[in-house]
Amino acid sequence: PGSGLAWLDAARDEALREFAERGLPDQRNELWKYTSLRALAQHAYAARDPEAANRPVDDSLLSDVRKPRIVFVNGCLRADLSNLDTLPEGVSVRSLASALHEAPEPLRFLLDKRAGDDDDGFTLLNRALAADGLVLSIAAGVEVAEPLHIVHVGVVAPAAVLHVRSLVELGEGARLRIVEHHVGEAEAGHLSNIVRDISLREKAHLDWIVIQQAGTDATLLRRNRVRLHDDAALDFHALELGGKLVRHEIRAELAGVRARFHSRGAFVLHDRQHADMEVLVTHRGRDTVSHAVWRGVADGRGGLGVVTA
Repeated sequence: PGSGLAWLDAARDEALREFAERGLPDQRNELWKYTSLRALAQHAYAARDPEAANRPVDDSLLSDVRKPRIVFVNGCLRADLSNLDTLPEGVSVRSLASALHEAPEPLRFLLDKRAGDDDDGFTLLNRALAADGLVLSIAAGVEVAEPLHIVHVGVVAPAAVLHVRSLVELGEGARLRIVEHHVGEAEAGHLSNIVRDISLREKAHLDWIVIQQAGTDATLLRRNRVRLHDDAALDFHALELGGKLVRHEIRAELAGVRARFHSRGAFVLHDRQHADMEVLVTHRGRDTVSHAVWRGVADGRGGLGVVTA
């Protein structure tokens, strides 16, 4: 069904046409050389989970997650499980679905874009099909004292592709720490396709910590696109433990002078788990700095690939 927004429907149609031409990436693509999608391409998935807004969630999956928190269940932002009462003024949190319904125009410059050369089949599908996500904005000068927890929960349902599109923006001088959790029931065999656009204005500072413990049958694909302005800084730390097939891309553009990006991560894989990490950093501004350290250990037939550039 159409969104009711002519510009958004046109952008989604264009993304689908591009996907039909490009298809899914394969190992001839240098950035996908460590990950084969042959088995995934033979798997049948539903287009979404239509009952995600009402699926029950075992308390144990959220027992270790503090508040304030934003909870997604099978790709749907769940206000009944989220709690944002302690966030200060100047922090705006909305679901993508509600933002497109209530005030879509500010999102147009991000969502009404033509496909680029760096878009692969998964980002094109996300452009075309994402129905929900997070729109998070921190006003200039606001320092959020408590970490904000963003939780992606996978629960058992007919296996579906879960497209989530999120937009995060920190205003000038704002400071925020995000703790991103991925948890799920072992038998939840969904494919999660998560794309984020992150913008850090002048002198903003974002700490982003990922604790990934997705269910053992889950496929998790993520792309974070980050743009840093003058004197902005992003510190990124990840611990990747779960999932059957996991891929995480970070594309950081250091656009402003003295912008800084540091990333640290570790993978611990067992049995037939496969993980692939890609960090691409573009230095455009003067006196920019980036540093990346990633380590991995695997037993059994686990596989690990890391690309940094």
